[in-house]
Amino acid sequence: MFKKTLVIFAKEPQLGFVKTRLSPLLSQEEILELYRSLLLDKIELAKKLKGVHFYLALYSPKEKKRLSGIVSKNFKIIHQKGKDLGERLKNVFFQLFEEKCSLVFTDTDTPTLLESELEQSFELLSKFDVVIGPSQDGGYYLIGLRTFCPSLFDNISWGTPLVLKQTLTQVKNLKLKVKLLSRKYDLDRPEDLKKALLEINKSSCNIKISAPRTFKFLSQIRPSLASRLNQIEI
Repeated sequence: MFKKTLVIFAKEPQLGFVKTRLSPLLSQEEILELYRSLLLDKIELAKKLKGVHFYLALYSPKEKKRLSGIVSKNFKIIHQKGKDLGERLKNVFFQLFEEKCSLVFTDTDTPTLLESELEQSFELLSKFDVVIGPSQDGGYYLIGLRTFCPSLFDNISWGTPLVLKQTLTQVKNLKLKVKLLSRKYDLDRPEDLKKALLEINKSSCNIKISAPRTFKFLSQIRPSLASRLNQIEI
């Protein structure tokens, strides 16, 4: 039986450190509250999974003490090390991967990701070497692995729309079997907030189910945010 491990990649919620591309559309205080909501929602979503080992991979070695008050005791905190996301993913991969292990990485930025989709990613790793959740911006919000393949994170133009395409090229070169999940948006840019506002207006809203804190925050600022979005060109 494979050991299931879920790793959430995150930053400490602090002013000027997170979601910088949402400024000046949102104030620094609003950005901080949004990110904190996303982080807590993802932690709560992960805790619903059964038989899974949890890790929170944080960007700075100073963050463990500051975040200890909001992180569940079910989570172990580890620290991201590396000059870019690829190096940080690879270093955490080396730290946690072991034989007969399904290792899933996800972010804090995808409020429409459901518990059932996290469960599905582990189930699919019984049949595929790699599972990827593509983002609409050309990257991915989730990657799951059951094969020792650290080179999967090499030669990727991180932070660009080429990330998914280049990752799939690496998958092909390594002769790995891959399965793609549904495509989703990250809450990174003003246009993503516009998508989120449309989402929370729907009668069947995934954000309300999977990210209730984020749903509540967006609902509270919706009138003001809609007005601000109408004043900028997206």
